[in-house]
Amino acid sequence: MGNLGDFFTQDFKEKIADSSMHIGSVIRCYTTQTNPPKEKRFIILGRDSTNNYIGTIFINSNVNWNVINSQELLELQYPVKKEGNDYLDWDSFVDCSKLIKLEYEYVKNAIVAKPGCVLGTVNQADLEVIYTLVKSSPNISPIELKNIGIAV
Repeated sequence: MGNLGDFFTQDFKEKIADSSMHIGSVIRCYTTQTNPPKEKRFIILGRDSTNNYIGTIFINSNVNWNVINSQELLELQYPVKKEGNDYLDWDSFVDCSKLIKLEYEYVKNAIVAKPGCVLGTVNQADLEVIYTLVKSSPNISPIELKNIGIAV
């Protein structure tokens, strides 16, 4: 027996993927932006004006002490509880210290291939704190923020 998604046209699947890629969406897909490359959860914070890439931040199970090596960077690790956040499997940390640019088409194609990789949406209260932290990161320039549509 086939998958329900097998009955939809490619165009319809692409439209659904496009509509799923909004600010606050939590997506899980394979990325080469980690060492080693692996499947990661991330939050979409914005996109460039031509839809070539999206600005994201990673969700981590734990603080990565190899990368987070100062109090300033530690304060940019936003704890999020699993309770009330269906996109998590356990309590986690949103790494607001580094903006990750991902190709829009790559993420869109991942959603078309596996719609279940869209896990949910960050609630507004958490999103506001996340934006404040991201804007305060010494690793993210105002130009990078502006390029994905975040007002500084």
